[in-house]
Amino acid sequence: MNVIIYNNINLVSQPLTIVLDKRFYYVLDVIHITIHGSPGKTISIEIRDPRNILVYWGRANITDQGYVVLNITVLEYWRYGRYTVYVSMIRGPRVMETFIVGGRIRSNIFLFASMNMTDTYNRNNFYIALNPPLNISVLLKASDIYGKKIFERNISLINGYGVFSLKFNKTGIHVLNVSWAGNEYFNGSYTIYKINVVDRKLDKYCLNNDILLSKNIVSMNESIDIYIQPKSD
Repeated sequence: MNVIIYNNINLVSQPLTIVLDKRFYYVLDVIHITIHGSPGKTISIEIRDPRNILVYWGRANITDQGYVVLNITVLEYWRYGRYTVYVSMIRGPRVMETFIVGGRIRSNIFLFASMNMTDTYNRNNFYIALNPPLNISVLLKASDIYGKKIFERNISLINGYGVFSLKFNKTGIHVLNVSWAGNEYFNGSYTIYKINVVDRKLDKYCLNNDILLSKNIVSMNESIDIYIQPKSD
């Protein structure tokens, strides 16, 4: 009896599935889509934008190995938001998967204060600046050194600048984290500031930093240099 062995061929029926290499893409990124299914079957692929407008359509054949890989570039005119990939077979199943197209933030967030130690008796001013200046909201989160959340709030900035005050009820090291808020389609640029809170009343705060600006007046979208350095006596 002769036995015929087919190497690297999988003729067993497989469920139709979609695998993306990641969930977030920028313009001109390449989306690597792996589609698993029954070998030899023809599939249709379509991608629709957040408004359900068709931005890509094509056909492909599942290889003998039971999958096919598509490489699709995110074009410049694709709008930001959540996209849906649909894969279907003629008289067969239809499956879907989603991903997000977003933009790169070119601004930096600065969070600073004139002290790095305070007490539980006083309110303390903190300052947020964006470079270049933007009218936008940022999300402030406070946690302890173990990552346990203490509180969070949204802060609106005007011309890239905002001031807020805090009074701490607990002692210990507090970690303040400011990041972009309200838009999941921008990547997470953020800044962190640590402050030590003690239970005794301080005669004076630890003013260990000088804050210097390269200019006092700026216009919209104009860059400004911010320098933070040890305070001189």
